[in-house]
Amino acid sequence: MASEPRKVIVHLRATGDAPILKQSKFKIDGTDRFAKVIEFLCRQLHRETLVLVSNIANIIHRHGV
Repeated sequence: MASEPRKVIVHLRATGDAPILKQSKFKIDGTDRFAKVIEFLCRQLHRETLVLVSNIANIIHRHGV
């Protein structure tokens, strides 16, 4: 029996003039790439470009730029 991937909780906070999401915490599979979160946010916010800052690895990821 294969074990299921562990879930990771992603907590998003809007800063500046960013729109606020109805739900700020999401669970994703631990094997999923962070790009999956970015694609989801682009769809939810109806935007083609995003700037995301991660406090885990202190990286900035620009999508669509």
